[in-house]
Amino acid sequence: IGRAEVRQVFRIRGIGYIAGCYMRTGVARRNASARIARNGKLLNTGPIGSLKHLQENVREVKTGFEFGVSIEGWNDYAPDDIIEFFVSERVEV
Repeated sequence: IGRAEVRQVFRIRGIGYIAGCYMRTGVARRNASARIARNGKLLNTGPIGSLKHLQENVREVKTGFEFGVSIEGWNDYAPDDIIEFFVSERVEV
């Protein structure tokens, strides 16, 4: 549903690392999952831990905005990482 680029990594005491990102396309939603890729190689997939815009918790971030995101179980963010946001839906056949 969306694709973002990590621009900077922040360390928050008591929380861990937060990726400061720029939303390239689509949207980032708090109830979505995310994939982290570096140099075209998939590093991790997991649920969104937090999604913030201007230090406030938000439900979604749209194209063209900067935001902070943490992904559960992952702290090894680096500038230029790509984060892809997706939702899984069950489809009946």
